[in-house]
Formats: sequence, C-alpha cells, structure tokens
Amino acid sequence: MPRKPLAFSPSEPNSLGIEVQHLDHEHVLCSMKAHSHEFFEFIYFETGGGQYQLENRVWSVRPGDLFLTAPYQTHDVRELTTAQGWVILFTSTAVNLTGLESSSYLKWSDSPLLLPFAKNIGFEGGYFNIAEESRLRWSQRFHSLNAELSRKPFGYEEMARSLLTQMLIDIARLTLGKSGSFPIHTHPLLAEVFSFIENNYKASISLADVAKAINRSSPYLSTSVRNMTGRTVLDWIKERRMAEARRLLLETNDSVAQIAEEVGYREVTYFIRQFRQFHLQTPGVWRQAHR
Repeated sequence: MPRKPLAFSPSEPNSLGIEVQHLDHEHVLCSMKAHSHEFFEFIYFETGGGQYQLENRVWSVRPGDLFLTAPYQTHDVRELTTAQGWVILFTSTAVNLTGLESSSYLKWSDSPLLLPFAKNIGFEGGYFNIAEESRLRWSQRFHSLNAELSRKPFGYEEMARSLLTQMLIDIARLTLGKSGSFPIHTHPLLAEVFSFIENNYKASISLADVAKAINRSSPYLSTSVRNMTGRTVLDWIKERRMAEARRLLLETNDSVAQIAEEVGYREVTYFIRQFRQFHLQTPGVWRQAHR
C-alpha cells in the first residue's frame, strides 16, 4: 500500500498548527526510515554528532546546524549519535496562511516567511549554521515556545505564534544574506511566471510558452528569472513537476508511465532520465526506498 506523507498530529492537540519537541537519538524520528510529511519543519542542533540526510544530501551534524524540511521533501535522522536539539513542526495556518500544504514550492512565493523552504533559490537550500554568538538566543526561543505550548498560560497562542514568527524572520534574513537576492513576492514578474507554471506544468510547456503568456520576450525572461532566483524558467518547471511526481509516487499506485504523463512528460524514458538526474535514483527505486 502507498505510504502517505505524515500529517500534522501534535502530541498536545492545539488549533495553532505548531508543535515543538526536544530531539536526541532516542526520539521517535530516529527509529523511522526516510520519510516525508505534509507540514513544514525545521530542526536546530545545539550539539553535534552523527549524520542527517535531507533528500539526497548527507551532513555531519555540528553545533548550530539548522535544517529546513518542506512538505513532501524526504529526510532521515536515524544516524544521529550524540547530537541534540529541537524540532518544530508547523502548518501554514500557524503563519496565518491557508491552502499551502502542497508539494508546490511555487505557491509559497507570496509569503516571505515560507520563502526559505523553497529549494535552491540561488543558494544552498535547506541548510544554515547559526553563528555562535546567536545560538543562546535560538535555544531560549525553543525553550520558551515549548513552555508556552505545554503549560498553556493566558495568551499562549499569541505568544507561540510570535516566537515562531521571530524564528522564521531570522531564517528569512539568513536566506537573504546567503542568496543576495530579494524575496520572490517583491517581484511581480516572478509572481506571473510562477502562477503560469503552477496552472500549466502538467502540459508540455516551454520557456517560449511562459514568455508569451506574460507578454515578455524569451531572452529577457530567461535572463531576468536567472538573475533573480539563480535558476532558469525550465528549472522551475522541472522543480514543480518533480515535486508532484514525488507526491504521486508516495501516495498512489500509479505506474511510472502514468505519473510521467500526469506531470507533463510525453515520453516515460525522458521522465525517468530527468527524475534520476534530479534525485540520483529512478522513480521506481525512489518509491521503494521512501515507502
């Protein structure tokens, strides 16, 4: 049977869409095989030790490491040894957004708080190391958020949202410092590009199709998108298709050929080559490894 990505299910039920947990090698995550989930998550390590895998990349965990996991990305924490830290799980409702629990990174472009969860926008997505002088402040926020959610004092909902927002703003600032670019939502051109891709990625679209739809020349659009995001229009089309392909591989029993057609590829062999280039595995091997 298909194994669906994990749904948000906090140990202490609340309407906030926020959960915080202390993480060490005895945590339940460390006994789970590589998995994905429908919510947003980030992990902060106060001490190092062992390894952490996000998608196809493996890091040796150091103090101050921060990893972001977007919906439908896969990660694996089974190889942690002495590392300890915190994990925060949250839904889009926690930041006053709705309808964003999706495999589409493109849909988050209107939210600067969620922008860092988009992969590889001109920077090494998903990973940061917090400067030593800032680590105590980060740890204090996790402790404070944990206390608010567990004790539920007067005003805890507002305080919890505030603490999460502070951390997401700090992450967004780290993203901007690392990428040297501005949030996507400040660029109307990118909003048009992403909107067209989101609505048409299942069809056989090209750079020329996107350019025509938004009344720009192909050379101008290609250069502009690359300069603003570090990626080409075709990269973004492929990103969206691969995200949907991963969702279908996890949630359905559709054949690889069916999935190829569903995400906009006319030739299954070309889809397999593209998927393997993107994930270092064929769709069939990836499905078997992540179910």
